Amino acid sequence: MFSTREKYFELSNKVPYETKVTSTSDVELKGAFRSDFIYQGLAKGVLKFSYREFQDGIARPAFTQDLTYDIEPDGTATIGFKGMRIKVLKASNQSITYMVEKGMNL
Repeated sequence: MFSTREKYFELSNKVPYETKVTSTSDVELKGAFRSDFIYQGLAKGVLKFSYREFQDGIARPAFTQDLTYDIEPDGTATIGFKGMRIKVLKASNQSITYMVEKGMNL
């Protein structure tokens, strides 16, 4: 069946097809580049993050970094990395509330 404006018309020939459920994270485009900036928690006044780069769905080992930033006594911080600016509004070991002031330069 082919739908157009809620009217259905029979197809003249059957079209073989197969359905498969995927998520966008399962699909990597050839040559695709992705970077992740991951919050890993807060310990003893230090915010912990990990930065990773992926090419064609594979992590690039030379482009993985563990990063730490001191948090202010009031629980806030400003983080800068690869041109990115993030203002941390509050953080705990399990969650973080933040505002992106400027995106990452890749």
